[in-house]
Amino acid sequence: VRIIKIGFSIGPLGRMAKAGERFRALFIRHYYVRDSISLRFVQTMGIKQAKLFPDLCWSYQPTTYPQNMDIPSGESPKIMLSFRDGVHSEHSTETYQDSLVSLLSQFVHAHQEQYRFQVSFQVASDATFSEFLYTHIKSFAPVSFMTEQIDLADAFQYQSASLVLTNRLHVALLAAKFGCLPVIVTDIGRHVKIKGIFQDAGLHPLLLDTQQAPTDNLTRLAGILTNRQVYLAKIQQAEKTYAQLSTNIMNHIFSS
Repeated sequence: VRIIKIGFSIGPLGRMAKAGERFRALFIRHYYVRDSISLRFVQTMGIKQAKLFPDLCWSYQPTTYPQNMDIPSGESPKIMLSFRDGVHSEHSTETYQDSLVSLLSQFVHAHQEQYRFQVSFQVASDATFSEFLYTHIKSFAPVSFMTEQIDLADAFQYQSASLVLTNRLHVALLAAKFGCLPVIVTDIGRHVKIKGIFQDAGLHPLLLDTQQAPTDNLTRLAGILTNRQVYLAKIQQAEKTYAQLSTNIMNHIFSS
């Protein structure tokens, strides 16, 4: 039996947790993390066999598409909002939410004349926060709410949007499969898993930090909207590169 640990992020860990991870790693033949931040972390812990394996969502290929998702004539392009209520349980959710909702509100204010906004959720546990976000935005701007959870069978819904603002990695990567450009909006310093994966793919311009000045974020978002096709092309290139890398690594694992 050969033990494989693959496709995960890790850290930070306390002293005892680090010791436990080092001990378990002694019995793992193939140890692959999914981002360079995690790789540096485990290597400093002494897990020398650790290597990179891309998140499997990069290699996922949708099998179902809608027959027709044309935007009705005269309607503005759509931006979707899909968010969880926090990053890590050990940090204050309330403080995180305040900064996140404040920045999203300013985004909507700035672009409500050019875009339609829709709140959606891909993870069932996000439903409550999504409804809160919808109610908050509805108080000052037009917005719709997708009450049904988006799963793989319904993921084509992303095709109706030009952009999705999110703090969930797999919302971002799945939406991109349908031509919807993902933009991460979160506390980048604490959301290191998404930070590492996007930076590794050369997509760091799509990371908007809630701890930065709102005016800077608004300027960056305007630039992203202007260069949407350029960033989509970068994501598509990253998908091809990572899909090939994943295939090569899996062939190596199962032939060695």
